[in-house]
Amino acid sequence: MLPSRLKEIREPSMEKTKLPEIPGMDVEKTLNEYYVDITRLLIKYGELNPEKVEQLIDNSGLFKDLDTIYDLAFLFHEEPYYWAMDLLHRPNNPEWAFDPKLWPPPEGCYD
Repeated sequence: MLPSRLKEIREPSMEKTKLPEIPGMDVEKTLNEYYVDITRLLIKYGELNPEKVEQLIDNSGLFKDLDTIYDLAFLFHEEPYYWAMDLLHRPNNPEWAFDPKLWPPPEGCYD
């Protein structure tokens, strides 16, 4: 089951279609883990409060309209740390991923 916040974000698209299936993957569980990890990373590295994190994720569209396997592949092809840093840094520094202070992920970032 999707966490209530993620379900709220996905609700309009969920009415039309269900999440695509990927053989050998529990898509709903993986989507939940990504959402939780991105949320934790935004709080940890962005020093944001949960309300600001929710707003940032909502406005990003990252978890909306995941109706095809290609939509899921786009999300899952990068790890949650990447998406958290992208949400934090892309607006002011589109080339953040070339900054060795930000990429690759620091050891223990998911602790």
